[in-house]
Amino acid sequence: MNTSHGNDVPELTVKALQTYAGAMGINLETTEDLLAPLYCYVDSNRIVRYIGKAESTNGRRHKDQDRWFGPREPLTELRVGMEAAISERNLKRVLLDFQRFDSSKAQQTLAKWEGPDIDAASEFFRNAPNVAHLEQFGIRVNVHTGTASYNSQHASMWERPLGSPIDTAAQVAVATTSVRE
Repeated sequence: MNTSHGNDVPELTVKALQTYAGAMGINLETTEDLLAPLYCYVDSNRIVRYIGKAESTNGRRHKDQDRWFGPREPLTELRVGMEAAISERNLKRVLLDFQRFDSSKAQQTLAKWEGPDIDAASEFFRNAPNVAHLEQFGIRVNVHTGTASYNSQHASMWERPLGSPIDTAAQVAVATTSVRE
């Protein structure tokens, strides 16, 4: 098993992300639909390296990112940031659709724990999360599995995400869910 930090938590694959999300009642399905609300980029080992929300209703973000692949003139057409990561590391996009949320599953998973952060997460997950929440959840799961990520927003331990309801749910999902590849 490929582990990120020497314990039983494997680095995050799409299948593992789906399993952790499922523990919180979030049903994520892979799709070919460019209008899917979420996506991730995976490396050649299928490890999730970036999680994002599409933000457009016409697939524009994906079309823009598709232009990042292919040959370029090294001195006049520089690749930086995410563009460099995607193209130089040959990351592949996986589209994720979110159709169903089962609050009772989230409540069942969170009921195994207690404390004010758990109470806040339980209250938060009484209603279906929106796409921005799902993106943040995925990023926080990535953080809590110790998987190296190209995400910057929501990935820090020094920003507000630490201890937020979404972060708490991600911690609980990783701590209580067994992932088998």
